[in-house]
Amino acid sequence: MHIAVNQLCGLFSMDKANICSGAPEMASGMLSKLHFATLEIVKRDGHLPITAMLLGGFGAILLGLPYIFHAFGPTEAQVVIWGWVSLCMGVVLLFLAIGLGRSKKRLAKVALAFGYLILALLQVPPVVLWFAFHGSGISDGTPPSTFVAHWGYSVPHLVLLGASLMVVYNGVRATPPLKISAHRQSDQ
Repeated sequence: MHIAVNQLCGLFSMDKANICSGAPEMASGMLSKLHFATLEIVKRDGHLPITAMLLGGFGAILLGLPYIFHAFGPTEAQVVIWGWVSLCMGVVLLFLAIGLGRSKKRLAKVALAFGYLILALLQVPPVVLWFAFHGSGISDGTPPSTFVAHWGYSVPHLVLLGASLMVVYNGVRATPPLKISAHRQSDQ
């Protein structure tokens, strides 16, 4: 523990007394330096896109399971279908991420960006509906259910939406623009 504190102090050029002083500006400065160092590592090693891809794939699979197995009580068939779509999309995106995640080819980046864009769009209805039905039942009454919706159930969807949009952004940003060559007409 003592060695780790000394290494952190050396990294951020601080003394140990400043760590315990509770000064908000010191904590803010240390966090911004730590954030910058983390971004440099991610930028240098490229772990952020592949991590977001895997999070998106596994997240879609795990998020589909409660809807498939009626964890929120008896719900309509469309909710179960959404769960199956999420599960299947997660499996496909996992295979795409593992197979094409580190590829530099344009087609691979476009395929990944398109898949994760679809995943992001799939998260919008559950987020909106969890907020819309906050505090009320989500069953149509056949059979009756005591389950009450809460906006907090939308948080995993929001995380998945963020990870998906991060993959889309990285894919679009890393894809060079198409080169359109003008055909030259020769003067005869």
